[in-house]
Amino acid sequence: MGKIETSKLSTETALDRIYNAYVSHTTKELSAEDTAILLRITEIDRQIENRKPVIKNIKGKEVSYNRPWQKKELVEWIVERFGVSHRTAYDDIDRCNIFFFSLETKENKEYARGHRIKIGDELMYEAAAMGDYKSAAAFFKEVNEIRGLKRTDPEIINPEHTIPSDPVIVGDASEIGFEKIDNLDKLADDLLKTFKGQVHKKINESAIDIDYEPEAETE
Repeated sequence: MGKIETSKLSTETALDRIYNAYVSHTTKELSAEDTAILLRITEIDRQIENRKPVIKNIKGKEVSYNRPWQKKELVEWIVERFGVSHRTAYDDIDRCNIFFFSLETKENKEYARGHRIKIGDELMYEAAAMGDYKSAAAFFKEVNEIRGLKRTDPEIINPEHTIPSDPVIVGDASEIGFEKIDNLDKLADDLLKTFKGQVHKKINESAIDIDYEPEAETE
């Protein structure tokens, strides 16, 4: 179950009442309506976890497997299973995601990573058990990649161990070992002229001559 930020909770929504009852172990005291919502989102979370069962005929062979639910499929399942409206089904999915952290979003990447690792581990062990060691090795490689085991963690510098150096402020760079410049203003003007000249030269070289003949005037 995902962590709900209690600072964002109020006492006005069904999900808030369910959460408060859940953490205080008083779910039996919920109203019939709130109890029905809790039962629905619990079963929805279980369906999401188990994934959608699929049976297909591929090249004359019947193949069965489970895959993640598409949201529209899940909505249709909820409507048929519980006899609720499509609007309620969408609301239940949102409640389920907040309460159980069921679905993957851009904000919960770590959950998605853990979910993929879990699936990859299961497939790896299943393949090895069936003697398909080539597939097992492929899953092993992919899971390790998701875990980030091949990447070298960057060295983290502890700021407490860093001793800052005292800055040196000088008016003349030659005081700290650089070449002394006698006339800095003249050098700056010369560099600016050189830069402008190079820009103008580049523009002229890139220009295209166009033969232009004015149109004859008509009376």
